[in-house]
Amino acid sequence: MEVWQGYSMKALGFFLVLMACILTGCHTDNYTWRDWFLIAGYTGYDKVARTVKKHEYAVPGTRLDDFERRIKAIEHVTSLDSDFDVGGTSGTNGVVCYDYEGKRTVYYGRFIKEQSPPPKHPPALFDTDEIKDPLSLASKLKASADPISADLLSRFSDDGRKAIAGFPQSGPDAQALQGVLTKELNAVVVGPLIYDEHRFSGVRLRPMETNWMKLQPRSEQDAAVLRAALNRFLLEDAYPNVLARAPLRVDYRHWYVAIKY
Repeated sequence: MEVWQGYSMKALGFFLVLMACILTGCHTDNYTWRDWFLIAGYTGYDKVARTVKKHEYAVPGTRLDDFERRIKAIEHVTSLDSDFDVGGTSGTNGVVCYDYEGKRTVYYGRFIKEQSPPPKHPPALFDTDEIKDPLSLASKLKASADPISADLLSRFSDDGRKAIAGFPQSGPDAQALQGVLTKELNAVVVGPLIYDEHRFSGVRLRPMETNWMKLQPRSEQDAAVLRAALNRFLLEDAYPNVLARAPLRVDYRHWYVAIKY
């Protein structure tokens, strides 16, 4: 019923535009009333066609590339000729309105840029020379005076904990210690997420990290990549003078995320 009411309203609108064109002569130096008749007819047809089609909106939280993949699957097409219209702003991010007309469905989406897109690849694991001050780190771990060091040491292997426990009297020398710490830290990087709100309460995190923690990975593989990236950056922030920072590599495929239309 609503569809046919919409159809009638669009048809009425087309009729009124057409009558106005005819009654006013509707011509300029470049357009005759016949031109305006064709323009009005096409506009009316387009509005009626869109009215009788099904409308589908991107669910908030959907990324633009996922929405486009869904459209391609439904419409059985390999590429989309979409229209983008910047319609307002939200903070420093522009809101982008997405409009695509398929064979039987008109697709809409309202997307906003993510502040920090999730990583495509995990950051490089620690190299030995990125443990800039192994003696200082080993001392912090052995003392376990802060909650991060205590937790980090508990994640080490038995051999790693023995090496730290024997430092500096019977433990490895500085060069060998670098190797031990590199191996143990890289195992932590690819393991479970080390973040805890209370444990890291005294650490100043980069905004990128807090944004990434709110993301909803689409697969376990994406979740593993995200955890590894976060663990590496969390360790860097916890020990800023001891561990070197990895170069940031991000994936911009998921730059837009749907918000409420």
